[in-house]
Amino acid sequence: MAGLWDGEFFLITEDPYVVDLTVLDLWVEGHSAQEAADERWKDFEITVLNRGGLHDDGEAGSHFRHLLRQDCAQQYEAFQFLESALADPLHFIEFCPVQLSVAARHQFVARYYGLDSIIVREVLKHPNALQMRLQGGADRKATAQLEHIAKNTGENVLKIARILANLQRACRWVEHAVVQRLGSSTAGGSTRSVRSGGGEASAS
Repeated sequence: MAGLWDGEFFLITEDPYVVDLTVLDLWVEGHSAQEAADERWKDFEITVLNRGGLHDDGEAGSHFRHLLRQDCAQQYEAFQFLESALADPLHFIEFCPVQLSVAARHQFVARYYGLDSIIVREVLKHPNALQMRLQGGADRKATAQLEHIAKNTGENVLKIARILANLQRACRWVEHAVVQRLGSSTAGGSTRSVRSGGGEASAS
């Protein structure tokens, strides 16, 4: 996540594509597909197994756990495929690469760009954090800083990398907006005429 890997995917999804928000949250938090499957299994145990349904050590339970792992792996592939499109959230909402409902697109963006106050405070303690190279694979120094932040916050490195990459992206958006505003302000400066004696001079 957040540029720590590069991959190409041949993605096949149902139409329209339905997002499991529970799995999406686990992916955003930096959990692996296996960890996501384990978390879903725990939830399933609480709601179903205790009612005398499937048993963990039974054939049906084993098969269901396999299906959960497979489903999480497929959803993770879809999320990783969509991650590059999320670099431009407005474009993602208007022109999503897969058939997602508008409401689901907004949920996707809100979760992906969500912040964590503990992580943000720790990031701000590192003066060069917003200049760290993350895209295309973090360098050794950036990896060490990410691991240091993870140790101080107790959070997943992938989650920290996502938040940091999004903060860097937001800073670039602000810089671009300021440059555009300054440029349009200069180009749109009015010219006024000043009459002096018999001549006429223009001043901007």
